[in-house]
Order: sequence, then structure tokens, then C-alpha cells
Amino acid sequence: MTGHKYSIRIPPTVDHAVCARAVNDALKRVNIPLGVVVNHRIVSRSSWLCPSEVPWLTSAVDRASLEVFGKPAVRMGEGWAIPFMAQLSDAFPNAQFVITGVLGVGSNAHGPNEFLHVDYAMSLTASIAHILCAHAVHR
Repeated sequence: MTGHKYSIRIPPTVDHAVCARAVNDALKRVNIPLGVVVNHRIVSRSSWLCPSEVPWLTSAVDRASLEVFGKPAVRMGEGWAIPFMAQLSDAFPNAQFVITGVLGVGSNAHGPNEFLHVDYAMSLTASIAHILCAHAVHR
């Protein structure tokens, strides 16, 4: 017996049920040789869509970036692909999120020689400290 599992991450604006049906239909069309019987089960969940930043957080992130890095903050919509974020958002529906990492110049995450650029990691830690201070003042 051989088993397999597919993990397909879809954008948060795509209906996961429609996607699951499409995968199911495609699997049914596969020509299985030698009378082999294939059973499969589709489990799907919608992707997480990060809530819009509230004004104090937008301001705090921008100020921290300018203070620590000397450059404006850059935002990329990639956190939706992290399954754990949906669980956090479900548990804390009113929470704001800053999802970041040390994937700056000189870092090589998830590679054969994985390492982090220490100076960049220290700067990132300082910028998060600025954001946490802004949160304390905001509350």
C-alpha cells in the first residue's frame, strides 16, 4: 500500500471548497493502471486573510523602520500561507499581527547552509521593541 498527501496553499480570496472540488475532479480523471484502487479524501480550509492594520500600528511600524533601519517600512502579503496564523486569528479575533523575520541580506533561511545575519537580527529585534513600546502607549 502506498499513501500520499497533498498540501495546497491557496490565496485567502480563493474559495477553498471550489478548489477542493477541482482537485477532487482532477484526481478522478487520472487513469490508474493495473486495476489499482485509489481512495482519497479532501480536507480543506480557507486561507487566513490578515486584518488591515489599525492606524496606531501602521504608524508604529513606519516609525520603527525609520528609526532602526533609516528606511520606510515595506509590507508584503505573504503571511496568509502560514497555517498557524489562521489558528491564532481564530483564537484572538481582535488581534493585530506583525509577521516578520530575519530574511534580510546575508541570511539563508531554509537552505543547506542555513544561517542568520546577526546584525540584521539585532536590528529587527530593536524595531519590534519600538512597536511593542507603541502598543503599550496606545493601550
